Amino acid sequence: MNPLNNNTFLTPFVRFVLLVAGLVVVIAGMKAASSLLNALFLGILLTAVCIPLKHIFQQRGMKPFVAFALTFLITILVGVGVLLFIIISILQVIGQLPQYEASLNAIVEGVRQQLTLWGLDPNALLDIGVVPVETLFSVIRQALSSVFSAVSLVVLAYLFLLYLLWESDDIARRANVAVGKDNLFVAKTTQFIVSSQRYIMSRTVLGAAIAVLQTALMLVMGVDFALLWGFLSLICNYIPNVGFIIGIIPPAAILFLEQGLWPMVIFIILYTVINNVVENFVTPRYIGTQVNLSPLFTFSAVIFWTFVLGPMGAILGVPITLFIKQVLVETDFSMSGISALMSVALPAASPPPAETLPE
Repeated sequence: MNPLNNNTFLTPFVRFVLLVAGLVVVIAGMKAASSLLNALFLGILLTAVCIPLKHIFQQRGMKPFVAFALTFLITILVGVGVLLFIIISILQVIGQLPQYEASLNAIVEGVRQQLTLWGLDPNALLDIGVVPVETLFSVIRQALSSVFSAVSLVVLAYLFLLYLLWESDDIARRANVAVGKDNLFVAKTTQFIVSSQRYIMSRTVLGAAIAVLQTALMLVMGVDFALLWGFLSLICNYIPNVGFIIGIIPPAAILFLEQGLWPMVIFIILYTVINNVVENFVTPRYIGTQVNLSPLFTFSAVIFWTFVLGPMGAILGVPITLFIKQVLVETDFSMSGISALMSVALPAASPPPAETLPE
């Protein structure tokens, strides 16, 4: 007799071990293919955002091909514009490196002198020394390498967008013919697309509002490259909970080098107030229960997907988790308990019995 067919062999512990082993294999595979998966997931999200624009063009009398071409052209122009802005800004930062190097070395020397006046040995307490410009250039080279890697990722994502956007209407029709438009899986997939569209648009609008206010603050306080750090704030707004911390570090560091400690402290306080007011009072009203993921689960998802997919996982973590919850978990009523654990708002009623499910 095959032991796998013996119910006594598949004890709860053995099933748990097999489940964990399977998850480890899947996670390792996703980690190995993270570059391809990042491009695929980003392409799917871009498609979800671009579909409404394509439909608007079609409703205004454009032929499907013209609407598709115009939508794709707009996305390319936006992408190229953002890329040029980032490259030009990074080149400007490189041009300022000698000034930042001198400021940092002056701060270190001032700390050494103050420690000496207090009768302390600066060499024992502060082993920093003069920061060579080669070290700063190494950091910038790594940043440029990251930018070029991101460019290759976006190019591949645009290829996915090209085909997904072109076949978006046909995919929906094929799904309806294959399983019926009243099928639960199709309904949940449609729900996910709508939810992800609303989530991304809401995050974009609110992130833009935060970025504008924070950019204005940086301009008033004289932070170099305020527009670049404002754009970084917009991107980091897509990362729940920890994105704010990532966005504040570069402008705060530059302000410290240029103006000193207390201007940096004032900037951090005002920057944090702007972010918290919008996130705690405005964001819940506009986003509401569109995602319906508990804060703990959202934070855990960001950490997990960052581990699996790299930095892009921090941005894609919430949409991917939303897909898993709405399309995979909520279509299986045996997993209603898991769905409840993932949610903020619990379902109002118990799921219908299996015999009432649409065929």
